[in-house]
Amino acid sequence: MSSRTCNLRCTYCFAGEGEYGRVQSKPKMMTCEKYMQAIEEGLKLYPEGIESISFFGGEPLLNLQEIKMFVVACETYFKDKGMKVPKFGISTNGTIMNDEIASFIRDYNMVVALSIDGPKGFNDQYRRVKNEHFSVYDRVAQCAEILKKYHVGYAVEMTITKNYLDEYKPGDFKKWIESVTWLEGVNMVIVPVETALPELKIATEDELKKLDLFTREVAHYYVDELYTNEHKRIATTFTNTILQIANKTQYTGCTAGRHWFVDTDKKVYPCHMFCNDEVFQLGDLEVGKYDLVKIDKMANVSRLDSTACATCISQKVCTFWCKGIQHLSYGDMYHVSEPRCVFQNAIMEESIKICNEIAHDQEKKNILIKHMKEAYQQVKETMNIVG
Repeated sequence: MSSRTCNLRCTYCFAGEGEYGRVQSKPKMMTCEKYMQAIEEGLKLYPEGIESISFFGGEPLLNLQEIKMFVVACETYFKDKGMKVPKFGISTNGTIMNDEIASFIRDYNMVVALSIDGPKGFNDQYRRVKNEHFSVYDRVAQCAEILKKYHVGYAVEMTITKNYLDEYKPGDFKKWIESVTWLEGVNMVIVPVETALPELKIATEDELKKLDLFTREVAHYYVDELYTNEHKRIATTFTNTILQIANKTQYTGCTAGRHWFVDTDKKVYPCHMFCNDEVFQLGDLEVGKYDLVKIDKMANVSRLDSTACATCISQKVCTFWCKGIQHLSYGDMYHVSEPRCVFQNAIMEESIKICNEIAHDQEKKNILIKHMKEAYQQVKETMNIVG
């Protein structure tokens, strides 16, 4: 947790501007000393090494100087031990990007994730600034241009809300996405909103039907892109399921418990969603004590054990079953989110149709496989992924 505060005040934010329930008692910022303590303690339990380190918030770039000091110290620390340096990643709202930050991100090969919620009118209606007056949408577009100047790749997450679906008509997504050139070659991660706010929550039968229609359109849009020679648009949210069906593989699911989340007060949790619930505390850097039984238990909480998932068509490929969001929203890690289920099932059904279609058309199959390999290689390079 790099920063328990944010410069935005997004209406639907599950993070409560970085407080995850507006807990005010914890320090607002992480320090380099705490970051390094987390590394040292982590290596005591996992001496084989650390694969990756992600900076989260709130808005982590509000704590840029501590992050910079830590990244330099961390790289030196691992090199001195003769160990592989972890990959660094950062999730940012993109509104405070500048040349200094972009050059630092480039120099340390950091993975970047930005947020943009569809067309400008929808985005700026609910993604607002606290104490200034500017378009968040325009500022993120500027961020994208700065990153491009420094040859830094990034992914973009788009949240679908009720207000977007209320005005959605078939073809709207295609019109918007093709009008935004800085989204070319960018991996789009699209998710339905999870909120209790009635003006944004996707809840009614009509809203869920619109979500289903939207999802199927977008799934086909991104697959159709892969049939073109340019295939500028990438969205692994939709194409991963096709690969899983084709390769007969099973998605392992939510990683909470298979990684650490370290808060600003040095407490350790399964992920950021649990950071204000002491029931889920896994340990404490200060005392150097960790509950290995609880860690193992959290790591093995599985959607395959959920009653709601038992007969679901997407059971083996679902990427939207999230322990943390379900716990934060419903107080139950096994309580599924209906919009997320509708979204995943629409992707699954369309993926089955696409797999069936290409099974009977060798030419289309060869083109899709070739271009999908190229697109995924681009994602790997952009997101600094090995293997």
